[in-house]
Amino acid sequence: REITQSSAKFTLLHCIDVLRGLDSKKIRAARHNAVAGFGKLKGATKSTVERLMRRLVTDGVLQERIEVGFHGAVVSYLHTGRKCEAFLRGGVKVVLDVEVAQQRKEVVAEDKRSAAVD
Repeated sequence: REITQSSAKFTLLHCIDVLRGLDSKKIRAARHNAVAGFGKLKGATKSTVERLMRRLVTDGVLQERIEVGFHGAVVSYLHTGRKCEAFLRGGVKVVLDVEVAQQRKEVVAEDKRSAAVD
């Protein structure tokens, strides 16, 4: 919310980078490395965080506003959505299926046989 309610405009991809804790010049310049959510999803893949953010947009927690930028380029900026406050209070739940890779654990059996010494 800190990023989307500022007077500056930021894209969904910028917010994904902030959540993943990316150390970039743009993030440092905007002081987004100091917001509460910086790096909160550091262990998640970029595609997982993007799916989460897209889900928040679809569910009305976040909103994208499309603008025509320089040279006619279309840019989509992120803003809080109509359900943002309810979401932050816990009144709206967002469900996202995420595949979790199982870690293979190699079990090493220690040989505990005693050697006979004569």
